[in-house]
Amino acid sequence: MTASVTLAVLAGSTPAPAQSTTLPPIRDRIFTAMTTATAYRMVSDSTSAGATMAGKATTHREIIRLRHGQTTRMYMAVESKAASGLPRVSQFVNTGAHMCRRQSRTAAWNCHYPVSMFQGMALADPAAALGSLGGHREMSPTGSTRTIRGQTWTVYKFTETLTSVAIMTIHGTWRINPATMLPVQMQAVSSEVLVKGQPPLVITGTQVYSRWSDSALTIPTVPAS
Repeated sequence: MTASVTLAVLAGSTPAPAQSTTLPPIRDRIFTAMTTATAYRMVSDSTSAGATMAGKATTHREIIRLRHGQTTRMYMAVESKAASGLPRVSQFVNTGAHMCRRQSRTAAWNCHYPVSMFQGMALADPAAALGSLGGHREMSPTGSTRTIRGQTWTVYKFTETLTSVAIMTIHGTWRINPATMLPVQMQAVSSEVLVKGQPPLVITGTQVYSRWSDSALTIPTVPAS
């Protein structure tokens, strides 16, 4: 599994394996709550180091998902920075009918992309990723709570093992609103050996969720295709 896919996992994305088992009750409740919400915003920050990398790299990602009936619209912005060099910024919008992309926050949008080229953007939806993991993610309550922004949240721990070219192990915690089962924060650490004999690639990431079903939440306006 490549470093880019690893970063996507920490942002809520992973290639979807075949799902042959029923979702466990805890994950099922969280998945249902997330997919029935009409809107949300997720911001993630991750740091990667190890393997053959020189120094540390950082990735900042923002995702906004809006659902109108059967149509899902998404915005995603990714800013990545290697140990040296300037940050790289990409922004994407899926209107539900066409896709647009630009390579900086002020550049013109390019909307001449078929939707099929951006299937990975749909996988970046954390709700879709949570459902696609099937039995690969084990979740259980820790019996503890945390107070964030004046609200008390239930803490669940999770572990995942994903196998592609290499084996990736991920562990971390979800902080969940016990009344709605909607997440407010996720923290995770992943480890993956990409090159035999080299140190593993280790990625530490945090996701923060907000504005659940907020009708005022919008995505950028883009040109028609």
